[in-house]
Amino acid sequence: MENSQYYNRLVELNLLAEQIFCQNKKLLLIDNNLNGIRSTKGGYRRNEITKNVSKMSIHNNLFLTLNKTQINDHLDNVEKLLTEQRDKSREKRKRLINELIKLNPSVTELPLDEAKFLLSEENPRTTIDDFYYLLRGHIAVKKCNEVK
Repeated sequence: MENSQYYNRLVELNLLAEQIFCQNKKLLLIDNNLNGIRSTKGGYRRNEITKNVSKMSIHNNLFLTLNKTQINDHLDNVEKLLTEQRDKSREKRKRLINELIKLNPSVTELPLDEAKFLLSEENPRTTIDDFYYLLRGHIAVKKCNEVK
């Protein structure tokens, strides 16, 4: 019976950790798209994007056929949607990290690399004392609500 409880706990911990990593990947993609939009809007502001004879604008890998006002409005809308998605993903990741911390995993249940990564994500100012506390078998995230 103990082995099955231990196995179920490991599965639960790994599932939560995997969901956190998926949210991190999603946030990276969203941030990459937001950076592309900001770069394109900056190119329009600086008049770096010019129209060719065929009325098609070229910027990096993009071919755009709208006028500057329409493109700017469209990019503003896309930026707003991506920002909302980013905020939702951050909240979901924070909730998942808090769920994982509530389970109080030990180092034997959660690989050390994953535990250190989760600590650095939640509390970027982790000290060497927190690291030694982690090595003793507990994930130490102190005052995680203060670091934002």
